Amino acid sequence: MASSLQIYAGRHERFNDIDLLIITSMVIDFIHEHQSTYHSLAESVKYWEENITGYAPGIILLNLDEELYQDAARHAFLLVLSEVRAKLASFGGSIPIESLKSLAMYRLWGGYKKITFSQPQRTDRLLATVANLEKLVGDFSTLPANKA
Repeated sequence: MASSLQIYAGRHERFNDIDLLIITSMVIDFIHEHQSTYHSLAESVKYWEENITGYAPGIILLNLDEELYQDAARHAFLLVLSEVRAKLASFGGSIPIESLKSLAMYRLWGGYKKITFSQPQRTDRLLATVANLEKLVGDFSTLPANKA
C-alpha cells in the first residue's frame, strides 16, 4: 500500500494514502459546508483539492507548513479534525461504501475513479489517522513562536 509523508514544523509522519485521501476529503467537505466559520482555510482547501485531483500513489502533499502557517489556520484545521473524528465515530465500526463514494475525492476525479472501494472502510484505522494528524499539527509545545 502506498503511503505519503507529511511534514509540519520540522516533524514528519507517514500516512496510508487511502486513509489520508478519505480524511482529507472529509476535511474538504466539512469546510465547504461551513465556509463562513472556516474561511481561514479557504486557500488551503483549493490546494488540497488540486492535490487530490492529481493524486498518484505516494504523492499526497498536504503542504501543512505552508497551509497552516498562521495560528488561526492551524487552530481551524484542528477544529475541523475534531468534527471529522465525531463524524467517523457516528458511523460505528465502518464507513459504508455509499458514504465513501460521496466524498470530495470522487467529485474531484469526475468520471475517472483512481480508487474504488469494494468494502466499507474501518473507522478505527481512520480515527488513528485523524489522531496522528492532530498530533503532528497540534503539539504546540514543540512549535516555533506564534507566527500570526
